[in-house]
Amino acid sequence: MINRTNGARATVLVVEDMDWIRAGMRRALKAYDYLVLEASDAEEAIKIGGCAPPDLILTEEELPTLDALVSCLRAHPTLRHVPVAIINPDEEEGTQYGEIKVLPDYALIEGLLAALRSGPSSL
Repeated sequence: MINRTNGARATVLVVEDMDWIRAGMRRALKAYDYLVLEASDAEEAIKIGGCAPPDLILTEEELPTLDALVSCLRAHPTLRHVPVAIINPDEEEGTQYGEIKVLPDYALIEGLLAALRSGPSSL
């Protein structure tokens, strides 16, 4: 489990349009003791994230609204600096699509969040 600097559990907003995939992502994240918020598309993610800004937004690369999600996040005053990551077990660790980190395993989220808290030079 990764903690915020104030000692609270880290919050991950899962954005996934397929209910069964979203449920699997939620289970995996809860197994690592993250607080999990859920959205089915970019619009819902902005609404939820705007009310309760997460530490990380996690999706998968097949999300039809991925480009819209990233564009909306970067234009949002509260969410513009929230990192976005994709879970894809078929990719190698360190893969990146632009600013989006690709993680092959949920266990790597803790390291990503720790590196982000340490600053860009840690990534």
